[in-house]
Amino acid sequence: MDKFKKSWNGKTGHIDCKIISKYVNDVSKPIYYISGPAKMVTFIHKAFNEYGIDDDIIRTEEFSGY
Repeated sequence: MDKFKKSWNGKTGHIDCKIISKYVNDVSKPIYYISGPAKMVTFIHKAFNEYGIDDDIIRTEEFSGY
């Protein structure tokens, strides 16, 4: 990914609890959807649990082959 469009003005990087708390006032309100490679999904899911986000509002989907 050395070559990418520089026209993107949005946020980049890993999603973590610090980012979530910056944009979500009450973490118990939304339903969270995590999808991607299995290791990434597991890492983010665990981080969300540690932040206090309950499994009942987390949906996951794993994609292999990355």
